[in-house]
Amino acid sequence: MKYFSALIKPASSLCNMRCAYCFYSSLAAGRDTAVPSMMSASTASALIDKVYAFCGRGTAVGFTFQGGEPTLAGRGFFERFCREAAEKNAGRFELSFAIQTNGLLLDDKWCGLFKQYGFLVGLSLDGGREIHDRNRSAAGGSSTFGKVSAAAKLLARAGVPFNILCVVTDASARRAREIYRGFSSSGYEYIHFIPCLAPIGDSEPDRFLSPQNYAAFLKEVFDAYCEDDPVSRPRVRNFDNYLMLLRGQPAEMCGAMGFCTPQFVVESDGAVYPCDFFALERFACGNINTEPVAVIAESRGIADFLAFETQKNALCAECPVYPVCGGGCKRYRPFYFMEAGYCPLRDFLEYALERLRALAFTVPAG
Repeated sequence: MKYFSALIKPASSLCNMRCAYCFYSSLAAGRDTAVPSMMSASTASALIDKVYAFCGRGTAVGFTFQGGEPTLAGRGFFERFCREAAEKNAGRFELSFAIQTNGLLLDDKWCGLFKQYGFLVGLSLDGGREIHDRNRSAAGGSSTFGKVSAAAKLLARAGVPFNILCVVTDASARRAREIYRGFSSSGYEYIHFIPCLAPIGDSEPDRFLSPQNYAAFLKEVFDAYCEDDPVSRPRVRNFDNYLMLLRGQPAEMCGAMGFCTPQFVVESDGAVYPCDFFALERFACGNINTEPVAVIAESRGIADFLAFETQKNALCAECPVYPVCGGGCKRYRPFYFMEAGYCPLRDFLEYALERLRALAFTVPAG
């Protein structure tokens, strides 16, 4: 089955939190032209129409919402978008919705909407109260841990599937087992650990996360994961993707195989970019309000993005675990070889590979 996914920024970089490590706000601030905060109904309609016109019958079409904080576009925007997408679909496509949110605005009505349209929710939570609040405060500086934890309970009660998205900083990397055990004991079933990267061009990248500490974090989490009951332990997306590769399957996580497949990132004004990490003017692909998807797919911006590379670690040439990572996502590579003669992925994979191989054929796929 063919698959088409649009990553939509309905509120652009607007957010009701002030995360210390936010990368998208710096990308948006660096553009020559300011982007409207909210996506209009006409842009949303143009997006739905042109995606459907591009996709052949039977295509799996996914609409994923991200930010900034996408819920700031308002529940009414999402109700109209989902209703219009469902009505215009008329059974032609396998339709799915997803959203990545900080959870601050979620209530029973939001959860009802997510349940009605089968959303998968990514909920950002960095650990326990002290760890989470260190970097994820509200716009006024107040704690957000209680509201995010309450949002997780609302989603669970409504039967809405959700993943925990946990950003790993240098401070939290030293508390790996505590973070994993906290998530596990809270009953969270799916976790994705995301290394905290410095914004592009940052002059002090080591203030975010060191490669050595990231590898140590993965090792400690993996040890705790292996100690858990295989039937009831959480699914960890990082490990699941390695298991897929070891089974000979393609990884589902973007960049996990060491090469890029362009995304279709749609800003609130309809501008399209090939990657969330590289939503830069140099890679602009066109605008969904004025151009069909087929033209955008063949744009100079996409070609330039695919031709653009970041240097792989010099260790890759003779690395015994290279087939499992392919050198990693090109946005992550400057982080991976920040320390000469060292790679955190190689460090972790050499530590865990024997157990990962054993798990690859005992843990259910999917």
